[in-house]
Amino acid sequence: MHEAFSCRTWHVGLIWELNRLKKIYRDIPSLILESDIIDISSYNEADTRERIDVFIDTLQTARGRG
Repeated sequence: MHEAFSCRTWHVGLIWELNRLKKIYRDIPSLILESDIIDISSYNEADTRERIDVFIDTLQTARGRG
């Protein structure tokens, strides 16, 4: 999921949707990437890549349990 800092009203919908998916699928791995579609100064490529790598590791671990 993408959380855009410049669109705060969107955040509530993301949290609601993620909670809804977790009720249906239980321990579904999720990734929320945060950024700003107006001001790119908050973007950090290294941090984003690290979060994606951790998420991929989480998916591989979850796959091993299934």
